[in-house]
Amino acid sequence: MQEKEAITISNSSLSNADRAYHKLFYTEHPELLSKRDLTRNGVLVLGPARSGTSWLSSVLSYSENVRLYFNEPLYHINPFLPFGEVTGQRPYFLRNDHTAAPYTKCLSKEHPLWCVYKSLLNTSFNGVKMLNGVERNIIQLKPQTKGKVLIKEVHALMASEGLVSRWDGPIIMITRNPVFAVDSLLHYRTLKAHMWRKEAQHICENSFLKRFFTTKIAVIQNYLKQYVDDGESRSSVIMSKVLTVAIINRMLQTLAKENKAICFIQYEELCRNSEVNFKHIADHCGLETGSAMKHFIAKSTTTEDVVDPDPYNVFRNSKGMVKRPLKFIKENELENIKTMLKMCGLENQLKP
Repeated sequence: MQEKEAITISNSSLSNADRAYHKLFYTEHPELLSKRDLTRNGVLVLGPARSGTSWLSSVLSYSENVRLYFNEPLYHINPFLPFGEVTGQRPYFLRNDHTAAPYTKCLSKEHPLWCVYKSLLNTSFNGVKMLNGVERNIIQLKPQTKGKVLIKEVHALMASEGLVSRWDGPIIMITRNPVFAVDSLLHYRTLKAHMWRKEAQHICENSFLKRFFTTKIAVIQNYLKQYVDDGESRSSVIMSKVLTVAIINRMLQTLAKENKAICFIQYEELCRNSEVNFKHIADHCGLETGSAMKHFIAKSTTTEDVVDPDPYNVFRNSKGMVKRPLKFIKENELENIKTMLKMCGLENQLKP
């Protein structure tokens, strides 16, 4: 009876799209409703795609006191919402652009996003019901019943403040020079890559920009109107994606300054001095840096012979990554990017 009432919950403050998403989500995942007890043993890794989140979380998963490691669980359990594009409404998540969500400063206790994480942190939850088949392989299980639960997401970053406001444990945020994040994405994919397209629509709203920018709001909005990520125009796609990532980086940096529970690191700095910075991050999160983690750090940062690895490979010559040449974005395009970011007050995002 309790589950049925939760599934049919009605909140007058929700849009029709949001209400439909809530209902569909809990219909497909009723097992999440029974996992209400939240532990404080969770460690959350957040950052834009192509910014080192996989490498960072993979290293931390080798900590001796990490019990569970969930790699982007939200993507695997989001229900498909066919009504979103047809009606023009904005549900919280779309399968064809799983990194996008409207900006929100807080999450209610019934919000599906928050219920997912409450469930993952529950001491009796093992992920078997929620994830099946090949998706179950994204969980690294260890036999002990106690320990930290490590969760890595590049999910709906516009909901990051809402998630941070409710999180009880440590949080790690990582960002990367937006030019190289976009260059990495487009080198492995094409101009049609959906990543950051929906975010570009949400970050131009006053409710978001006023939170993280005191000036340059009109300039940013004009650039986002001028350069629309249509998946076709090379210059528009590049400019829109770089500006969007730079703005997301600013959001994460601001949240980190406001919250002592957040450990903030730049990808480039992690590459330069990997062992020291991984030790600092692990200490901040209460993770044990044993021999297994140290071995994996050494193994994943000294791979000299990887010329063009799989895009999801966490092995790299870390110092070489800092100085690597651009692979997709051209030098003349870089000048236009620099001008745009300077006009938007984001030129510091380009510091190596």
